[in-house]
Amino acid sequence: MAQMHLARMRWIDRLRSSLDSRYGLKLLAAVLLAYACARLLRLPSGWWAVMSALIVVRPSTASTLDAGWDRVRGVALGSVAALGCVALIMAGGNAAAVSMMTIGGLAFWSARAPAMRSAPITALIIIEASADAGQVAWSVALLRIVEIGVGIGASVLVTLPMPMQRAAERFGAGCGEQLRRWAEAFPKMILPDATDRLTDGSDTRAALFRLNQLARAADGAARRRKFPRPSSHATAARLLARTYQDTLALARLVKLLPEDLRQNIAEPLAQIVAQALRTTAEACAGNGTQDLAALRELAKPTLTGESSDSFPPEAARWFAPVAALLAQDLATLEQLRKARSAPS
Repeated sequence: MAQMHLARMRWIDRLRSSLDSRYGLKLLAAVLLAYACARLLRLPSGWWAVMSALIVVRPSTASTLDAGWDRVRGVALGSVAALGCVALIMAGGNAAAVSMMTIGGLAFWSARAPAMRSAPITALIIIEASADAGQVAWSVALLRIVEIGVGIGASVLVTLPMPMQRAAERFGAGCGEQLRRWAEAFPKMILPDATDRLTDGSDTRAALFRLNQLARAADGAARRRKFPRPSSHATAARLLARTYQDTLALARLVKLLPEDLRQNIAEPLAQIVAQALRTTAEACAGNGTQDLAALRELAKPTLTGESSDSFPPEAARWFAPVAALLAQDLATLEQLRKARSAPS
């Protein structure tokens, strides 16, 4: 059994490494293509095309298209604002004051509309370049637009030939895999000398980051298809991260119990939590039904039935609030999945 678990973990690590390598190859291809196109068009500042490619390329095609469209809008707004700023300066306005008002206003607007984050950067580049002798503002703006457009075009050309990945299905499978990993690790997490890799959170943070990217890609694809209901993959990703915090908090509370109480409740508690996580994982992957009955019984301040025989009242009151939070988050996660899969 231990060898099978070890082989499974190695397979997951290889798959994760393969996905990272694929994203790295996309970035490398986009950078080379953007630089080659800039040299072919004899652009004087071809590195701006390379920088755009680095900013725009994402792991999935859908997220790359979203980032490219955001950058196009930001560059257009920044160019128009910079041209207005240069016109005011040439009309006799104070260069420093007008420039700071323009860039500061765009920066404030980009905080309210993150899609326009490239606007103040573009305006700053054009204003600074137009201040040099012999530089004409409109020609600098046009040149920057062409360079950034080359970078965006290279990014799209690199990602479009790739097979369109079903982000929603991959997100569900990834959520299920994470919940199964936590179900297997929880019995070790409540040990006094827990040394499992999961307890430091580094692997989990990396996995949650990838799932958050998948969730954004899935929500973006849903918006483009104009689904009648709002997508909730990003909300599910946040709930999954909160579920991990719930399991950590529950494990830490169990460790704080007196040793005699901890030894009595460790095994039944681990079974109940692992069952809740495992059945939720199967539901996320579409292979089963969620079962939170035992966990909800554990979340009650006063236990009844079989739970009262396994858990002393003083121990139950200790971890019941956190168990209730875990049950609530897992139930909400399943409700979101059902809402997404329900027919429109």
